[in-house]
Amino acid sequence: QSINIDGETFSLPLEKSFYQGERIQLNALPFNLFKGWSGDVTGIQNPMDIVIQNHMTIGVLFHDSKEWAATIHAEAIELSPVHTDEITIGVSLLSQTIPEELALEYGCSILIYSPDWDKNSTDLREFNTSEYNWMIAVNPHGNIGSPEARTTRLRWSPQHFSDKGFYKMYRGYDQTGECVVEDMRTETEFAVTGVESVQIFNIVWSMKEPTIVHIKTQTGWNLISLPVKPQDSHIGVLFPEATIAYEYKEGAYMNVD
Repeated sequence: QSINIDGETFSLPLEKSFYQGERIQLNALPFNLFKGWSGDVTGIQNPMDIVIQNHMTIGVLFHDSKEWAATIHAEAIELSPVHTDEITIGVSLLSQTIPEELALEYGCSILIYSPDWDKNSTDLREFNTSEYNWMIAVNPHGNIGSPEARTTRLRWSPQHFSDKGFYKMYRGYDQTGECVVEDMRTETEFAVTGVESVQIFNIVWSMKEPTIVHIKTQTGWNLISLPVKPQDSHIGVLFPEATIAYEYKEGAYMNVD
């Protein structure tokens, strides 16, 4: 957890000096875990504007970081006006689902499939394990307009995630498909293009130590630095599509097999 003061973010705990009479804005982060203020400032407003009058002690209360709820927005950006839809995923002490309600005419849609293939707009899982995944279905075209392919943009706010673990998005029903968003904290949107049909993606939140590293490469030269030592360092295992590779060793590049 952290505190943002007038646009600058600080880790907690924090001791900081201000001029008497100075007006500042406090913003507790992450927003979705904020519970309230205590001490010389009370209430649940966030952000909070205060005027420094004297020495003040301010406490920030947060919910358990394992409880969170984040909204994934879908926007049919090629339509005017823009058509939108959204889902909410997360983890809580008690599970909660809300069924999907799809309009008769729509320019895009997004929903969450339950393990029993129920269609939901909200799916909060009970906290009882260290890894969760949500199977989402995106129709980037909807049932209106011309039949040509259209693009729908998915976007989300990382401040609504837990501050624990990592978030990834895969194409397909599980984690064996292409990893289309390696880190949902640093990448905050993803474009889905297609005709009127559903495309399946899998969102994973895990507090496990990652054992698989997905690296996106481009045609031509790619300079890659691995932060870990792989179990099998043969080039055919690490990068099966590479035709030739070099490693930097003892001040020079050397061919590797």
